[in-house]
Amino acid sequence: MLFRSRRRTLSVGGPIYAWGPFRFEPTECRLLRDDEPVSLPAKTLDLLATLLRRAPRLVTKEEILTTVWPNAVVEEGNIAFHVAALRKVLDATDQPSTIETVRGRGYRFVHPFSLQQMEPTEEFRKSMIAQLDPGPKPQDRTWMVVARSEEHKSELQSHL
Repeated sequence: MLFRSRRRTLSVGGPIYAWGPFRFEPTECRLLRDDEPVSLPAKTLDLLATLLRRAPRLVTKEEILTTVWPNAVVEEGNIAFHVAALRKVLDATDQPSTIETVRGRGYRFVHPFSLQQMEPTEEFRKSMIAQLDPGPKPQDRTWMVVARSEEHKSELQSHL
């Protein structure tokens, strides 16, 4: 998840999937090959995130449709289109495919990968601390006392 603050992007952290020359950071919506960004549509990256989160388990077409396209009517052909886009980027010609098709059922990410945790950026930590700061202490605040009489006013002020 990202937050924008004073023109800076603040990362909250999240999982990092790494395999071969690739590194995928779902919370940043970023796929890198040899530390260079790979341009892919958002739904293709959502599909990759879904396959990686559930790897090495089979992800059915129905699961993909409800995860990648929630609350939308989408044809199964869209899945095949985005899988083909992923394969075009992820698969080298001399290597087996990173995504296995289980005919009529769904897809499975089959390449071994490592899972790491991305730490939140220092800017994000500072912004969270600043939001948690309660502000001035009660003794630093100016209070206006409204009372029915001077006697009642003196009594109220003694409690401040």
